[in-house]
Amino acid sequence: ALQDRLTGDKAPKDLTVAVNQTGRWIGQSFFQVAESESMNAGDLALKMIEEEHPYALMVFHQRVEGPALDNRIGATIQHPRMMVASDGVYHGAFGHPRSNGCFARALRLCVREMGAVSLEQAVFKMSGFPAERFRIPARGLLREGFAADVVIFDPNTVADLATWEEPQLDPIGISKVMVNGEIVVDAGVPTNATPGRVLRRQDYRSAA
Repeated sequence: ALQDRLTGDKAPKDLTVAVNQTGRWIGQSFFQVAESESMNAGDLALKMIEEEHPYALMVFHQRVEGPALDNRIGATIQHPRMMVASDGVYHGAFGHPRSNGCFARALRLCVREMGAVSLEQAVFKMSGFPAERFRIPARGLLREGFAADVVIFDPNTVADLATWEEPQLDPIGISKVMVNGEIVVDAGVPTNATPGRVLRRQDYRSAA
Protein backbone atom coordinates (compact mmCIF):
# COMPACT_ATOMS: atom_id res chain seq x y z
CA ALA A 1 0.00 0.00 0.00
CA LEU A 2 2.85 2.39 0.81
CA GLN A 3 4.53 1.61 -2.49
CA ASP A 4 1.31 2.37 -4.36
CA ARG A 5 0.79 5.61 -2.46
CA LEU A 6 4.24 6.90 -3.39
CA THR A 7 4.49 5.61 -6.94
CA GLY A 8 0.93 5.30 -8.29
CA ASP A 9 -1.16 7.69 -10.35
CA LYS A 10 -2.14 9.66 -7.23
CA ALA A 11 1.41 9.97 -5.91
CA PRO A 12 2.22 13.41 -4.49
CA LYS A 13 3.95 15.95 -6.69
CA ASP A 14 6.76 16.08 -4.18
CA LEU A 15 7.59 15.51 -0.55
CA THR A 16 9.93 17.51 1.65
CA VAL A 17 11.77 15.86 4.51
CA ALA A 18 10.70 18.18 7.32
CA VAL A 19 12.18 16.69 10.50
CA ASN A 20 13.52 13.41 11.83
CA GLN A 21 15.68 12.02 14.60
CA THR A 22 19.07 12.13 12.89
CA GLY A 23 18.71 15.32 10.88
CA ARG A 24 19.44 13.57 7.58
CA TRP A 25 18.08 15.10 4.39
CA ILE A 26 16.17 17.89 6.18
CA GLY A 27 14.68 20.30 3.64
CA GLN A 28 15.45 18.01 0.71
CA SER A 29 13.03 16.48 -1.77
CA PHE A 30 12.13 12.97 -0.65
CA PHE A 31 12.12 11.69 -4.23
CA GLN A 32 15.52 13.23 -4.95
CA VAL A 33 16.88 11.59 -1.81
CA ALA A 34 15.50 8.25 -3.02
CA GLU A 35 17.26 8.73 -6.35
CA SER A 36 20.55 9.66 -4.70
CA GLU A 37 20.29 6.57 -2.47
CA SER A 38 19.43 4.36 -5.49
CA MET A 39 16.17 3.31 -3.82
CA ASN A 40 12.55 3.46 -4.86
CA ALA A 41 10.32 5.77 -2.86
CA GLY A 42 8.47 3.03 -1.01
CA ASP A 43 11.65 1.34 0.21
CA LEU A 44 13.11 4.66 1.33
CA ALA A 45 9.94 5.45 3.27
CA LEU A 46 10.16 2.11 5.09
CA LYS A 47 13.86 2.72 5.77
CA MET A 48 13.11 6.12 7.27
CA ILE A 49 10.27 4.78 9.42
CA GLU A 50 12.56 2.07 10.78
CA GLU A 51 15.75 4.08 11.24
CA GLU A 52 14.19 7.37 12.37
CA HIS A 53 11.87 5.84 14.97
CA PRO A 54 9.88 7.22 16.76
CA TYR A 55 9.28 9.98 14.23
CA ALA A 56 10.06 11.14 10.73
CA LEU A 57 7.93 13.86 9.22
CA MET A 58 7.47 14.55 5.52
CA VAL A 59 5.35 17.31 4.01
CA PHE A 60 3.19 16.61 0.96
CA HIS A 61 3.14 19.24 -1.77
CA GLN A 62 -0.23 20.08 -3.31
CA ARG A 63 -0.80 18.50 -6.73
CA VAL A 64 -3.42 21.01 -7.86
CA GLU A 65 -2.14 24.45 -8.91
CA GLY A 66 -3.25 27.63 -10.66
CA PRO A 67 -6.91 28.38 -11.46
CA ALA A 68 -8.03 24.85 -10.55
CA LEU A 69 -6.69 25.31 -7.03
CA ASP A 70 -8.26 28.78 -6.71
CA ASN A 71 -11.62 27.42 -7.81
CA ARG A 72 -11.41 24.63 -5.26
CA ILE A 73 -10.46 27.06 -2.50
CA GLY A 74 -13.26 29.47 -3.40
CA ALA A 75 -15.91 26.76 -3.47
CA THR A 76 -14.64 25.30 -0.19
CA ILE A 77 -14.60 28.51 1.84
CA GLN A 78 -18.09 29.43 0.63
CA HIS A 79 -19.60 26.24 2.03
CA PRO A 80 -21.81 27.16 5.01
CA ARG A 81 -20.27 24.52 7.25
CA MET A 82 -16.65 25.29 6.37
CA MET A 83 -14.39 26.68 9.10
CA VAL A 84 -10.90 28.11 8.54
CA ALA A 85 -8.29 26.12 10.43
CA SER A 86 -5.06 24.27 9.84
CA ASP A 87 -3.54 20.93 10.76
CA GLY A 88 -0.09 22.32 10.04
CA VAL A 89 2.80 20.96 12.10
CA TYR A 90 4.88 23.57 13.93
CA HIS A 91 7.83 21.24 14.38
CA GLY A 92 10.95 21.34 12.24
CA ALA A 93 12.30 23.98 9.90
CA PHE A 94 10.56 22.66 6.79
CA GLY A 95 6.97 22.08 7.79
CA HIS A 96 3.97 22.90 5.61
CA PRO A 97 3.64 26.66 4.82
CA ARG A 98 0.06 26.52 6.09
CA SER A 99 1.43 26.38 9.64
CA ASN A 100 2.50 30.03 9.47
CA GLY A 101 0.25 31.19 6.65
CA CYS A 102 -3.21 29.64 7.04
CA PHE A 103 -5.32 32.47 8.43
CA ALA A 104 -3.49 35.34 6.73
CA ARG A 105 -3.78 33.44 3.44
CA ALA A 106 -7.53 33.12 3.83
CA LEU A 107 -7.82 36.86 4.47
CA ARG A 108 -5.57 37.75 1.55
CA LEU A 109 -6.65 35.22 -1.05
CA CYS A 110 -10.25 34.38 -0.24
CA VAL A 111 -11.38 37.82 0.94
CA ARG A 112 -9.25 40.51 -0.67
CA GLU A 113 -8.19 38.90 -3.94
CA MET A 114 -10.95 36.42 -4.79
CA GLY A 115 -13.87 38.03 -3.00
CA ALA A 116 -15.18 34.53 -2.29
CA VAL A 117 -16.42 35.56 1.17
CA SER A 118 -16.72 38.83 3.01
CA LEU A 119 -14.26 39.89 5.69
CA GLU A 120 -16.94 39.38 8.33
CA GLN A 121 -17.70 35.87 7.07
CA ALA A 122 -14.03 34.92 7.06
CA VAL A 123 -13.46 36.18 10.60
CA PHE A 124 -16.55 34.31 11.82
CA LYS A 125 -15.29 31.11 10.18
CA MET A 126 -12.03 31.54 12.12
CA SER A 127 -13.46 32.38 15.51
CA GLY A 128 -17.14 32.46 16.38
CA PHE A 129 -18.19 29.54 14.22
CA PRO A 130 -15.62 27.04 15.61
CA ALA A 131 -16.54 28.04 19.16
CA GLU A 132 -20.22 27.61 18.33
CA ARG A 133 -19.76 24.34 16.46
CA PHE A 134 -17.68 22.72 19.20
CA ARG A 135 -19.75 24.30 21.97
CA ILE A 136 -16.84 26.08 23.62
CA PRO A 137 -18.31 28.72 25.93
CA ALA A 138 -16.97 32.27 26.34
CA ARG A 139 -14.78 32.06 23.25
CA GLY A 140 -14.88 33.22 19.66
CA LEU A 141 -16.71 36.55 20.03
CA LEU A 142 -15.89 40.05 21.29
CA ARG A 143 -18.34 40.09 24.14
CA GLU A 144 -18.29 41.08 27.82
CA GLY A 145 -17.34 38.14 29.98
CA PHE A 146 -15.67 36.25 27.12
CA ALA A 147 -11.95 35.45 26.99
CA ALA A 148 -10.12 38.40 25.44
CA ASP A 149 -8.65 36.59 22.44
CA VAL A 150 -8.16 39.42 19.93
CA VAL A 151 -6.27 39.82 16.66
CA ILE A 152 -5.73 43.33 15.26
CA PHE A 153 -4.89 43.34 11.56
CA ASP A 154 -5.08 45.57 8.52
CA PRO A 155 -7.50 44.00 6.01
CA ASN A 156 -5.77 45.86 3.19
CA THR A 157 -2.30 44.47 3.85
CA VAL A 158 -2.65 41.23 5.82
CA ALA A 159 -0.98 38.46 3.83
CA ASP A 160 0.86 35.19 4.14
CA LEU A 161 4.55 35.02 3.19
CA ALA A 162 5.29 31.36 3.95
CA THR A 163 6.30 29.27 0.93
CA TRP A 164 7.43 25.70 0.33
CA GLU A 165 11.02 26.96 0.29
CA GLU A 166 10.63 29.19 3.38
CA PRO A 167 7.68 27.82 5.35
CA GLN A 168 8.51 29.64 8.59
CA LEU A 169 8.05 33.17 7.25
CA ASP A 170 5.55 35.03 9.40
CA PRO A 171 2.52 36.78 7.91
CA ILE A 172 2.38 40.57 7.55
CA GLY A 173 -0.35 43.07 8.34
CA ILE A 174 -1.03 41.72 11.86
CA SER A 175 -0.07 44.32 14.46
CA LYS A 176 -1.26 42.82 17.76
CA VAL A 177 -2.51 39.51 19.09
CA MET A 178 -4.01 39.05 22.54
CA VAL A 179 -4.64 35.72 24.26
CA ASN A 180 -6.71 35.74 27.44
CA GLY A 181 -6.23 39.50 27.63
CA GLU A 182 -2.44 39.41 27.43
CA ILE A 183 -0.49 40.69 24.41
CA VAL A 184 1.46 37.90 22.74
CA VAL A 185 2.31 39.75 19.51
CA ASP A 186 3.09 43.47 19.57
CA ALA A 187 3.86 45.45 16.41
CA GLY A 188 4.12 42.13 14.62
CA VAL A 189 6.75 40.75 17.02
CA PRO A 190 6.09 37.91 19.52
CA THR A 191 6.41 39.00 23.15
CA ASN A 192 7.23 35.49 24.41
CA ALA A 193 4.19 35.63 26.69
CA THR A 194 2.30 32.33 26.89
CA PRO A 195 -1.05 32.98 28.58
CA GLY A 196 -2.93 30.38 26.54
CA ARG A 197 -4.14 27.09 27.97
CA VAL A 198 -5.46 23.81 26.68
CA LEU A 199 -9.25 23.67 26.66
CA ARG A 200 -10.26 20.16 27.62
CA ARG A 201 -13.70 18.77 26.96
CA GLN A 202 -14.38 18.03 30.62
CA ASP A 203 -13.70 21.69 31.47
CA TYR A 204 -16.76 22.90 29.61
CA ARG A 205 -18.91 19.78 29.17
CA SER A 206 -21.58 21.09 31.51
CA ALA A 207 -21.97 24.17 29.33
CA ALA A 208 -21.97 22.26 26.02
